[in-house]
Amino acid sequence: MAKVEPDRLICLYYLDDTLNKDQNQQMQALENLAPNIRAIDFNKLDWSEYDFEFDTNRLTSDLDSDKKMRMTEYLKLPNIDKRMGFRLDMMRILMLLKAGDGFIESKKIKPEEISNSKSVIYFDFDAKIEGKIGELNAPLGILASRTKDVVHSSKYKIVLLLLIVLVIL
Repeated sequence: MAKVEPDRLICLYYLDDTLNKDQNQQMQALENLAPNIRAIDFNKLDWSEYDFEFDTNRLTSDLDSDKKMRMTEYLKLPNIDKRMGFRLDMMRILMLLKAGDGFIESKKIKPEEISNSKSVIYFDFDAKIEGKIGELNAPLGILASRTKDVVHSSKYKIVLLLLIVLVIL
């Protein structure tokens, strides 16, 4: 069982379009676990401040070749396996760039709850299709590089990326 961490703001980023209705509700319910936990839908934040243009043919062949696209447009395209890698990489980078500002923008916290240091710790993980959000088995207190039977098992699929950012208050 994890210890309570009252001195840090814990923000759980998620992609609502990769979750079903029940999973989205479970993400929101996580906010009721403790006063310092926030669930933030990555898709609802404004990323235009970090926007850039790129050639789509470098990422995927399902778009018109030689087409230029803005990063913010690409992130809004339907979620398919070919696009997921870039999307997840951009999530990681943008989330860390924005840190506390993104939390304020989502109206999940007040500006005074964020320190000037914006120190962050980053974690991510995927949930099993049939698993419930919040059901983790961590007998040693932390899971790291535990991938036995994940890649080749039909029980697992990347359906969710939870990005947990701990902001030191």
